[in-house]
Amino acid sequence: MQISDARRGYGTILGWLDVRSGSCSQKWKKRMIRILLMEIALGWSFGSIATTGVVPIGQSNLVSHWIPPSPENFLRNSYEWIFEQWIDELGSPDYDRRRQVMFLMQSGDGLSLDLLHHCYPLVEEHEIRVRMREVGERIIYDRSLFRLGGFLGVGHRVIPLPDSLAGKGLGAMAVQINRVVPGTPAARADLQTDDLLVAVDGRNLSFPNSGEQAFSELISRSAPGTTVEFTVVRKEQIQKVSVLLGVRPPKYLNPENPAHLAALETARRDFVDWCATLEPY
Repeated sequence: MQISDARRGYGTILGWLDVRSGSCSQKWKKRMIRILLMEIALGWSFGSIATTGVVPIGQSNLVSHWIPPSPENFLRNSYEWIFEQWIDELGSPDYDRRRQVMFLMQSGDGLSLDLLHHCYPLVEEHEIRVRMREVGERIIYDRSLFRLGGFLGVGHRVIPLPDSLAGKGLGAMAVQINRVVPGTPAARADLQTDDLLVAVDGRNLSFPNSGEQAFSELISRSAPGTTVEFTVVRKEQIQKVSVLLGVRPPKYLNPENPAHLAALETARRDFVDWCATLEPY
C-alpha cells in the first residue's frame, strides 16, 4: 500500500466522521482519532501502515469480517480492525515496535480489555498471549491507580526563593527538582535537575508546612491526563513548561499511604479476576 493511499483512506475517515458521527460522544471520537493518527504515524516510521478504509475486506485473521458501519458503530469497528493487526504485531521481532503497539493498545482502555478477552482464545502463540495479558494488566492497574491523581515523576525539595529572584512577583518559596525520573511526564516535558518550580497554573507556590508532601498532594489533585503549566526558573531565566500528568506507576506508590495500598490491592484483585476469564489461560 502506498502512503498516498493511506492518506486518501484516512482523509475519507475524517470526512465521514465530521458528517455522519453526530451520535458518537466527542470524547470517544477524539480518542479514536488520536489512536488512528498515532498508528498511521508509526506505520510510516516502521514501514507498514495499518489504517481503515484501505485494507481489503477479508484479510483479517481474528476479526474475520467488517460490516459497513452505522454512525454509532463506525469508530468501534475501525478500532477492532486495527486492534487485530496490533495483536499480530505483538509477535514482531522488533522490540520498539512491540512496545509502541502495546502502548497504543492501552489507549483503548475498556474497549481494549473487551477485545483482548475476545481475541485471546484465538491466539496460539504463547509469547503473544503473555504480551496480551501484560497489556490487560497495565490497563487494569491504570484504572485503579487513576484515582490517586496525577503523577509528575520528580524528586524535589522546597526551598526559600533565592534572593536573586526577589521582587519579580514569584512568591516566597520554590520547589527545586533534584531528580527527574526517565520516561515520566516530567522527563517528556524536559524538566531538568536544578529547575525551580515557582508557580503552578499561574499561582505562586505557598506551603504552610511539610512542603515536600504538600507539593505532591498539589499535583495529585489534578487527574491523570490533565495538562499543568509550571513557571520554571532555569539558569535565572523564567519560562513556562506544560506537563501532561500521567498515572502513578505501581513502583512509585508509597507503602505507608493507605490510599496507595488500597488502590494497589484493588488492581491486583481485578487483574486476577480478569485473567480467570481468559480461555484458554
